[in-house]
Amino acid sequence: MENLDGHRVECTAEELQQPRLFQRKLLLPLMKMVVLPKDEGTWAAIVTRSLQTAQKIEVPPEATQKGALLNYFEQWSCQSRAYATELGEIVTGRPFTDHDGNRICFRLQDFMEYLTRVKFQISQKEVVKVLRDHGAVDRRADVEVYGETKQIRLWQMPGDHFQLRKPQKTLAEDKPTF
Repeated sequence: MENLDGHRVECTAEELQQPRLFQRKLLLPLMKMVVLPKDEGTWAAIVTRSLQTAQKIEVPPEATQKGALLNYFEQWSCQSRAYATELGEIVTGRPFTDHDGNRICFRLQDFMEYLTRVKFQISQKEVVKVLRDHGAVDRRADVEVYGETKQIRLWQMPGDHFQLRKPQKTLAEDKPTF
């Protein structure tokens, strides 16, 4: 926004759309109450004129809600110490990395619980949109759970944009050869 009494003002779109929020934003830096126009048309004209000379600040992707969500997804699915070693274990709330298919399998409710634990506030609808935009698909699958075949709903996210955890070595692979 243009300088106001020598002050540079950084505003969000919401603050520009709601004159009272803009007024509140200026209260402390200017130490005075800015008088707002009475009608929306005048306010819109002021904002439009100011936007013509405004400097747009580029935000890095990880600073957006979408970017932060994808970072949390990678932390939870690829970097967490608790993960499923076979597909059926996802019913315990842990993601499973399918290296053969280059994808991460998980249940949405488990990822949502993780987001709640880390205090990341976002609606499930928004999470689903971001996941789908990145190629995730949901489906029903028959999985072996404690010796029984059960049908569960799971999500599959392509692993292309994430640092997938390395496949587990078996005990036989760990034995030294002489």
